[in-house]
Amino acid sequence: MFPYSKPYVAALIIAIFCLPALANRSQQSKDVAELSRLESVWNDAYTRGNVEPLDQLLADDLIVTMTDSRSLKPSGLRDAIRT
Repeated sequence: MFPYSKPYVAALIIAIFCLPALANRSQQSKDVAELSRLESVWNDAYTRGNVEPLDQLLADDLIVTMTDSRSLKPSGLRDAIRT
């Protein structure tokens, strides 16, 4: 006969499956905080027309689709933000 009762086994199984998710939550919150910070940098630079902070964010192969459906590479995006 099994020496443990069913509720204890069920609790153990739940803990085994939930602990990795709880441990991963800390990293996810750090990732969300970093993405929020980067979005703030982007939005601030965009609204002020300041392209210097964007140089750190823009990859050479990035293509941004503007609200008027234009697709811009980083150089075109910098020009659009300056104007």
